[in-house]
Amino acid sequence: MSSRGSALLGATVLVAGALLVAELGAGGLGYGAGTLHDPCRPRVTAGGARAEETAQRYVLRALDELACRTGKSREELVLELADRGIDVVDAIRRLEDTIDDWRERLEDILDGP
Repeated sequence: MSSRGSALLGATVLVAGALLVAELGAGGLGYGAGTLHDPCRPRVTAGGARAEETAQRYVLRALDELACRTGKSREELVLELADRGIDVVDAIRRLEDTIDDWRERLEDILDGP
């Protein structure tokens, strides 16, 4: 290898090392790691009064309550349920449908005959 090639290789390794150090210094090891919220503490929820938004709030609140009782985060609980073979998406859809049915029945009762 020529001296020019060796110098170019050395410069490339030096730049790669500097880039690696800069990325690690900027928090590269923690990149993508989300903050897990304490399920026992209240969360800020999305607004909206449509059935989907209301159902989502109730489902998330129910997951938080269950996670709090089991001492896990909501995310850990959902992953554990999925690992056990429970179709989490289907369970959430069923819960949303049930909440929608309850809401519709309540509206019918309040609207009267």
